[in-house]
Amino acid sequence: MPGLKPLGTTTAGLLALASLPLLGACEDAPTTAPYGASCAAPTVQDPDFQTVTPWSTTGAATLMNGSARFDATAICNGDVLAQTFPSPALGCRQPMVMTLRTSLADDDRILLDVGINDGWIVPAVMLGEQTTTICLGARVLGGSAARRLGAGINPGICPPFEEEGPSFTIEHVSIAVDETTACPPFGTVSNGDFEEGVTSWSLAPEVGSAEISPGVGDGGSFGAHLATTAFCQIPKIAGTMSLPTAEMVPNPALQVWSNGTSNAIASIGMGRAQTYLPGTSHAGKTNICVPRWAQGTVQPLSFGFVETQFTQTCTLENVRDFVFDDLTFVSDPACTANASLFDPGFEQVARAPTSPPFWSLQQYDDEPSARVELKVDPTFAHAGDVAALLSISSACPGAGLMGNVTVPAPVGTAGPALKFWYKTSAITYAGLSATMSALSAVVALPAATDWTQARACLQPNLAGRPDVLTFGVAGSGGDCTTAFTPETFAIDDVELTTDSACPAL
Repeated sequence: MPGLKPLGTTTAGLLALASLPLLGACEDAPTTAPYGASCAAPTVQDPDFQTVTPWSTTGAATLMNGSARFDATAICNGDVLAQTFPSPALGCRQPMVMTLRTSLADDDRILLDVGINDGWIVPAVMLGEQTTTICLGARVLGGSAARRLGAGINPGICPPFEEEGPSFTIEHVSIAVDETTACPPFGTVSNGDFEEGVTSWSLAPEVGSAEISPGVGDGGSFGAHLATTAFCQIPKIAGTMSLPTAEMVPNPALQVWSNGTSNAIASIGMGRAQTYLPGTSHAGKTNICVPRWAQGTVQPLSFGFVETQFTQTCTLENVRDFVFDDLTFVSDPACTANASLFDPGFEQVARAPTSPPFWSLQQYDDEPSARVELKVDPTFAHAGDVAALLSISSACPGAGLMGNVTVPAPVGTAGPALKFWYKTSAITYAGLSATMSALSAVVALPAATDWTQARACLQPNLAGRPDVLTFGVAGSGGDCTTAFTPETFAIDDVELTTDSACPAL
């Protein structure tokens, strides 16, 4: 069964994203007011791997005199290098920066996972040697910090296509106080009200329009403005934010003021997480829950458009407009601080219909044969009032829904697991899929006319890390013009939990 094409994930879009500021990199950020009381930076033992005894490794990651090495197996298994070190007390208000010196061979670019006390940052490592400086958030505070360094989710190279595949080494790790005040203060979005113009923001018009202008924001203030006139225009605006911990802001959420045309869907990127925000032609504020893995870290923040046509003709008119303003962090009871996923039963669409849904629906206006909806009908749902309904009546393309999640940690001997309820009308010409990078194996979903619970184990070594959970429906391939009797699939009551049948180590 062919994979579902994510909305807006074109080659040009990926290249544009790659050019945006990465995960709190501090090199080009502006100088701001002093943070307040200074703090001593934590000391990394053996920063150049000369003795290697302070470090530990998992899996195929290896230590040698002068570096830590990750071959293709270590990259694809998510193996890590780890060290625990003393860190500043919670009262510290001065951000820290981590410096990594790395070298990558046999691939143009891979993603790292940098973990500080279960907060994860995902910088990119480019081919050859490079030095990367990363802003650290409030997760580094508290008297002791566990640091983990390893490969991130790299589906483009895993499993390796060649016999050996890519490899990278880490040759230096250090942490210092941000003396330049280049990193955002804890719990803030840099220039989040846009009143300083383009300060702290980068603009990528990409044939469309991307600007920060007076008069377009809340109350006629400055705001970030995206617009297109035709298809194939992919404007983006990107900045940096230091997300609060749950201790700083209980149940943290990013609040965004916005005003978009009703035919537009905005994509709001929070590091690896992505939220779709439909335009309503009315201004208003919405809250986007902060995933557990992102709390207390510094992440890139980006705004763009979601593509709603599967086949785009670049000369056709596509007038879209979206404005963003007043970016701040608030407490929202719907954003349970320690949750691995939000809205497990899809109930938000019924209980808070004006809020942006946790689940992003993926479908195309020009492909009506594949649809997805959050159906409000207690007689249809497994429990509560809502269930996800996916349907398809031609061989391709497909539709789906996506949520940004955190891989749960093992509890005792019970390992992390994905569980959900589903049912089908038939599986003759189409099929249902559930995907996560942390899945230990493909989830088998045979035909089930009654609600049936599916269970799948997750890789315990990826506990606490960011992931994306996607449910998709697609035809079995062949001629895309071939139609068949519609086949439907329903999903409800999704859990990211633990199970005694899943490995904990």
